[in-house]
Amino acid sequence: MPLVRSSLACLPGAAAVLSSLHACRTPLPAPLDDRGGEHRLLYRARQHRAGAQLFLFRGIAELLRDWGNCLEWSRPTLELLMSSQNEQRYCAFVDILGFTELIKGLRDGTVRYEFIRDLLKQIHRPHDPKFVGLGETDFQAQSISDAVALSTRFTAAGLGILFDTLERLSLALLREGYFTRGAVCRGMLYHDANMIFGEALIKAYKLEAEVVKYPRIMLMKDVVDGALASNLKQYFVDRIKQAEDGPFFLHVLSQIEMITGIQERRPPDSREPPLDFSRFEIMRNRIQARFDQSVDNPRHFEKVQWFARYFNDTVGSGHPEINLITGPGLDTAGKFG
Repeated sequence: MPLVRSSLACLPGAAAVLSSLHACRTPLPAPLDDRGGEHRLLYRARQHRAGAQLFLFRGIAELLRDWGNCLEWSRPTLELLMSSQNEQRYCAFVDILGFTELIKGLRDGTVRYEFIRDLLKQIHRPHDPKFVGLGETDFQAQSISDAVALSTRFTAAGLGILFDTLERLSLALLREGYFTRGAVCRGMLYHDANMIFGEALIKAYKLEAEVVKYPRIMLMKDVVDGALASNLKQYFVDRIKQAEDGPFFLHVLSQIEMITGIQERRPPDSREPPLDFSRFEIMRNRIQARFDQSVDNPRHFEKVQWFARYFNDTVGSGHPEINLITGPGLDTAGKFG
């Protein structure tokens, strides 16, 4: 940390940011079971700190970008960049869209505190048996308010666990009616349990903020090329799609496609127990509600409409277990690019 502090200290405003960051690390007591006044005060304190951390998280990203544009590098900076811990990694930066509304739901009782807590906990402890034995992935995660930064080693298994974690996060939020938007890229990055910085984070952050228009997780082409040339090619083929406007994106609805495919391949007289589609119908109803609510805001409507088309295309036409989303501009025949 002293090395990072000395390297950043030359930038305008860096001292104030680092001082504030240190203040934000002051621990707060564990959540109280009591739902009365003490709990509300604690919740407000946590929200205040989370907002400050999010500002700092993004502020440091901007500082590091300016740092990278410097014509001359200080000796500590060069030492840091040459460190083995600053390595080529896969990195994702994701925004939870509508997070302010999600937090508001805590206050009015429509969202449970445990839902947000458990949602963010699973990001930090990913596990998928498909990747056991394929090598250490060094999965790292930071979440501050609506921003999530994840990274893994530059391996096929690392990228696989990153895809899986992002897919589970997106599905959990969709079941509550919320979308994700972000980007996955590769580049030099330092990431441990306490901090994250480097060109990969800057790249992913700028893509999410300036390029990714719709509620999807964009995949840089070099990430896709590496995935499809790896020993996990088939896993990645099922989870990568390309939009008609160009970018590749993570197929977060691949589970729907997989389960409906299994159902359609079963013979009519199959004695297998019926598959459960109820969670996808709940998801569909949430997206339909978002679609209907967005009609007064054309810019927002366009984004929800994109996801509704994507959902309909994944489900396919006439599937008996899951209804399609209906409304202006939606082709219920399931055409989508």
